[in-house]
Amino acid sequence: MYRTLVMQDPKIAKPVAASIAGSGSRLHPLSQLLRDPLIHFLLIGAAVFGLYALIAPPPLPAQSEIVITSADAGRLKAQFRSTWSREPTPAEFDGLLENLIREEVFYREAKLFGLDQNDQVIRLRLRQKSEYLLSQPAAVAAPSEVQLRAHYEETKFKFAAPSSISFQQVYLGDASQDDFQRVLDALKAGADAATLGATTLLPSTMQSAQQAGVESTFGKGFFAALAALPLGEWTGPVRSSYGQHIVRVTAVSRPETPSFETMRAQVEADWRLREGERAKEAAYQALKARYRIDVSQIVPPA
Repeated sequence: MYRTLVMQDPKIAKPVAASIAGSGSRLHPLSQLLRDPLIHFLLIGAAVFGLYALIAPPPLPAQSEIVITSADAGRLKAQFRSTWSREPTPAEFDGLLENLIREEVFYREAKLFGLDQNDQVIRLRLRQKSEYLLSQPAAVAAPSEVQLRAHYEETKFKFAAPSSISFQQVYLGDASQDDFQRVLDALKAGADAATLGATTLLPSTMQSAQQAGVESTFGKGFFAALAALPLGEWTGPVRSSYGQHIVRVTAVSRPETPSFETMRAQVEADWRLREGERAKEAAYQALKARYRIDVSQIVPPA
């Protein structure tokens, strides 16, 4: 009833209507603002900026700088001379310099992001450099004459000239005993070896061939079998990785060990190499002793 009286009375209805209309007009600008695409864009931008601030790496200190020294420049020029046997032109040197700066920038950025952590390639390279420094021959004292002669006696087989052998062969594959004997008799009678035997891609002759070369062609053990044969006679069967052969050895060079005096420099180099390896192992064991190594969580393979 009250509502009816208000709406029917013109003196009351107009002020009330105006009041309601006024309230609606005060809310309208806020509604328009929230519907504005520009506001949406600003809100999204603020969210993206905030997310980047959370995940972005810390900025470099303001004082960070890359200093290229005269030593760096000298190293660049030396590397260029070593490769091209001349000095770089100004343009080439600028390129070398820019490449060095690029390398340093990406190196620092990679470290900033922790890309050097848990990288197997980097770990292996650092290990190699450390081992190299530990095994440098310069770190090994000069050997005495007695030490060198003792090392020569222990290892002189390493300095001997390798054996070599020259031979002809006729390949028979898996020929029967009768066929084998027929070919052998023909060869001993002076028949042309090129006209006998089975077809093969194996060489019919090898000259002054060392063990590695012979065995890479005919298989392991073939060189030793040939070395036991008499010179100048067709003999067989000699078995290779491919089957049977009839072979004539034409020359054998036995290993000769040179004297200590002629091999002194090589003996010393070999001694330094061995001592360097020993020094490296001793240094590793000393470094290892500084750590407590726990492998209790490792389950041995069954």
